Amino acid sequence: MFGNTRSIFQSYIDMGLDITFVDATDVANVKNGLKVTTKLIFVETIANPATQIADWKPLVTYARKRHHLRG
Repeated sequence: MFGNTRSIFQSYIDMGLDITFVDATDVANVKNGLKVTTKLIFVETIANPATQIADWKPLVTYARKRHHLRG
């Protein structure tokens, strides 16, 4: 994650938001990191510093399915 991104998320944590950081290059990590109260999945297109790239299709498919089941 870019340093500035992590910094702004830390500011949100300091304000009381619950944020979980996971390696989004594996959908299982995202699934395991989600909570009942999760409202947002944020993934950078190319994460720093190792330039990892998340596989968007399974992430989007899972997020849509999860939202539908909760809705």
